[in-house]
Amino acid sequence: SNHFCFGQNRSPEEYQAGELDEAIDVYSFGNCLYSL
Repeated sequence: SNHFCFGQNRSPEEYQAGELDEAIDVYSFGNCLYSL
């Protein structure tokens, strides 16, 4: 994860400055699929 997401595309962990792990990748992949 590279912290380049803005607005509603960010995962809850990024908003809360939580631990960055695989869950963020899954969340980002879900956002990509949703946008299609």
